[in-house]
Amino acid sequence: DPSNTRLLKEEATTYLAEYHDLKKNDPDGATKALDGATTTLQRAVDVDPEDAPTAYKLAVCHLYRNECAEARRDLVRSLELGGPGAEPGFQEELDRRCPRKGP
Repeated sequence: DPSNTRLLKEEATTYLAEYHDLKKNDPDGATKALDGATTTLQRAVDVDPEDAPTAYKLAVCHLYRNECAEARRDLVRSLELGGPGAEPGFQEELDRRCPRKGP
């Protein structure tokens, strides 16, 4: 069911697990799995833009893809929607991979 956000999130979680399993030995397969997770989570956000956990998972995907602006945007959206915040280490990893520019 393409409008069932719970199922979409579960599908995306499976893609993310596959990404982690493949990233060392099969980078191309890992990229495809990450693309699947990102696309699936975006569909879930399109169905329910008020779901904070989905916005956070999408932020994680964007970070793994080095899409810094999108990762920050979705993390902020997750927090604005009342999400519990980033998992330990996420903000540090985001700041390390995506240093803020400016003064």
